[in-house]
Formats: sequence, structure tokens, C-alpha cells
Amino acid sequence: MLWKCNVWCRSSRSRLKLVICDKERLLRFFHKGAAKVERPSQQGALIHITNSIKKCGQQSNWQLALRKFHWLAASNLKPDLVAFNAAISACEKSHQLEDAEQLLCKIRQSRLSPDVVSYNTIISAYAKRAQWRDALNLFQQFGDQGIKPTLISYNALISACERGSEWALGIHQLSAIVANSLQPSLATYNSIISSCTRSEGWTWAVQVLDDLRAHHSPDIISFNSMIAAYEGASLWQRALQVLRWMERESIVPDPISLNTSMSACAKGSQWATAFMMFNEFSARRLKPDRFTYAIMISAHGTLGDWRSALAVLKEMKIHSISPNLVICNSVSSACAKHGLWALALKLMGGLVSPLLIPDIISYNNVLQACSKGHQWLLALRIFGSMQERRVQPNVVTYNMLVRVCDKEGHPHLALRFFDELHHIHVTPDRISYNAAIIALGSLGDWARVLDLVDQMSSRCLAPGCDTVSQAVLACTRNHQREAAANLWRELGANYDLH
Repeated sequence: MLWKCNVWCRSSRSRLKLVICDKERLLRFFHKGAAKVERPSQQGALIHITNSIKKCGQQSNWQLALRKFHWLAASNLKPDLVAFNAAISACEKSHQLEDAEQLLCKIRQSRLSPDVVSYNTIISAYAKRAQWRDALNLFQQFGDQGIKPTLISYNALISACERGSEWALGIHQLSAIVANSLQPSLATYNSIISSCTRSEGWTWAVQVLDDLRAHHSPDIISFNSMIAAYEGASLWQRALQVLRWMERESIVPDPISLNTSMSACAKGSQWATAFMMFNEFSARRLKPDRFTYAIMISAHGTLGDWRSALAVLKEMKIHSISPNLVICNSVSSACAKHGLWALALKLMGGLVSPLLIPDIISYNNVLQACSKGHQWLLALRIFGSMQERRVQPNVVTYNMLVRVCDKEGHPHLALRFFDELHHIHVTPDRISYNAAIIALGSLGDWARVLDLVDQMSSRCLAPGCDTVSQAVLACTRNHQREAAANLWRELGANYDLH
């Protein structure tokens, strides 16, 4: 429209110049206006997509979050640090550590600098996998990047130390928090106490709890972590003291409190107290969970009370709580101690499913039951089933086979299993040697008896009382009086056989 005005120009040349000049000025005007209009729309689109990525992360839909982020990176809209952090957070929430690490690398490649949020999220991802070394290495990069760690940074690192059982490193971070003029939160203290579950860490847990009480009021997580610290050290009396302390503080124990206290009592062989703790569930109207029943069955199994173990297993089924492999093996172990091979075999048969597949402990329990129940042929069939299912036998497996075959009058077969230990590169233990020597004694093979006794001595394995008796008897029956006298002199004194 402007260039139409040039018709009043007298010369065609001057008119052409005006047309070109005005047209270029008009185009510059439109481009400038379009840029002003386009810039807010691009920024709005970037914010919209970033918020969408955040929402995907909150919904644990990390695949969709990454697809949206990659679409953003492929378009003309360049992702900013907020978009990167949103995508990293989505991966962290869904335990996708490798993808989160790749995004951190892309931040650096895009000439952006990761901020404290970027690092905190990656450290949290390391914590979920108990990779405390990687978390510590990344945390140490804060100073190199000129980034000041926040309380969230320290809490994430302490969480990694907790899951990696590095309680000493976690306690060191508590001192660093104070040194950096930060106030530890209740979560900080709870995480450190929770990391002190090893036997040598419980004293530090007590000190951290005292420090917590000076700044915060302990909550149920604090008390449960303290009970767990005592449980790890097998200090069942102190664990019960914490339970009473909770009640004084008007904090109602939950199933975790009772389960951990029960476990502490079981570790201290306080079976009656553990059973009383189980009754607390119904008294407090709490529902026992799988861990509760596992402790009870383990206690009954240790005591050899197979009837009570089976009763607890039936109660689990009534409450629609499916037993895991550990629980089934505990019940099977209780049956095996009494030679209840049919019941042990039935329990193992019930494990054959896509979810519960018998392991080496399952098979060894049945073999023990066969040994005590004089079922040597069944033991051989069970061993064959192990090989078919490609379950790798261990020294306990062979010990059971050697004993059951020898007890049932098949010493040659027993010795064949003993010799097979060397072929599969499994080191015989004291039980293996004792069983083999007893089998050799029944065969009167005094020369090999002496050889195995020498092997035991070279491996610092003390023969059992029955072993010494069988070795001496084998030498005596074969008129090796001098060898028998030497064995009696060297080994008999240890068992007061003179």
C-alpha cells in the first residue's frame, strides 16, 4: 500500500528506488512484529510441555515423559534446565537410573550447567539402588561446579549410605550438615538411625537419637529405626524397652514395631517372648503380615515344632497371605528334623509353580527328612530331580546322601557320593569327612581311614567322637594295633575316650 504512493514520483528511476526502499522497510517491520508475537508462544509451548513432563513423572509414566522430552529436543523448541530436570525426576521416580544419567550428560552437551536440583535427583536415584559410592562421587562434584549442597542433597546422600549399610559415612554427613549452617530435619536423623542396624552401629544410633530429641520430637519411624538397630545387635531387652518408651510418648506401635521386636527376641532365642509379641497383634487389633508369620514359623522350625509351624502356615492361608519360599522352607525344615519325609516332600511339591520354585534349601530339607526316615531310594530320586531341574547341589546335599546310603547299608554308594565332591570342585567339610570315615570303617578300609584323618588334620578339621571310634575300630579289626594306638593317643584325648 505504501509503494502505491510512489506514482507521484517524476522519474521512473526514483520511483523504483522508493518502491524497493519502502518494501524492505515494510518487510523488516513485519519480521520484527512476528518475532515479538512468536517468542511468547514458543515460551508458552515450552512451559506447557515441561509441565506435561512433570505430570507424567508424578504418574510414574516415565516412558511418556521421555517421549515428550525427546520430541521437545527434536523440535525448534530447545529444552531448558527446568525441562531437563523434569525428565530426570520422572526417570528417578520410576527407578530408571541409566536414563537419568544420560539426561545429565545431555545437559552438559547442550551447554547448560546442571544445578543442585539435577544433582539431587541423580543422587536420589543412586540411593534407591544403594549405590552409595556413585552418590558420594556425584556429591563431591558440587564444589567443582560451584554448587552449594542443600539439606535435600545431604538427605539424599545419607539415604544412599543407609541403603548401602554405610552408617559411619552417614554419621559423618550429619556433622557436615551442622558445619554448613544447616539444620538436620527429622528425616535426616531417622535415616541415619536406620543405617545403624549392624551390631557395631547401635551405640551411634543411641547418640543420634539423643541429638534428635534435642531438636525434634521422635516419631514412629524414629522408634522403629531404633528397634531395628537393637534387633541387628540381638539386643532384645533394649528393643522391648523402646516399645514401652513409645507407649509413654503416646505413639502407638505399628506392625513394623512388633515385627522387629519379635525378630529381636527370636535372635536372642527368647521364643516365649516372641510368641507373646505375636499375641500383641490381636490385642492391638493389628493384622499380622507375611513377615510376622515368617518369624513365627522360623521360631517353631528352630524348636522343631512342626505341628505349630504347619498351624501357622494354615492360618496364613485363611487370611489370604501367600507364603514365600523362605516360609515354606522353614516349615519343611521343621518336618525334616523329625524325619517326616512324606510331609516335607508334599511341601516341596506345592512349591512347583511359576512363582515358587524349589531351591537348594528345599531339596536339602527333603534329603534330611529321607535320611532320618531311612528312605535312601527316595533320596536318590530326589537327587535325580535336582539334576533334571538344574539345581546345583552343595556340600550339604552330598553329606545327606553319604549319611543316608551308609545308614541303610550301602557304604560303597556313600563313598561314591563323597568322591564326587572332588569332581564337582566342592570342598568337603567336617561332616563330609566324618560320614565317609564311618562308611570306610564299616568296610574295614583302615588305610583310607588313616588317609582321610590326615586330610582332616591338614585342613584343621577336628574329627567327631563317632569318627574317632570308627577309625580306631577299623584299624583294630584289621590287626593294625599300632595305627589304632596312635589314633587313640592323638585323637582320643580330645573326647576323653581313654
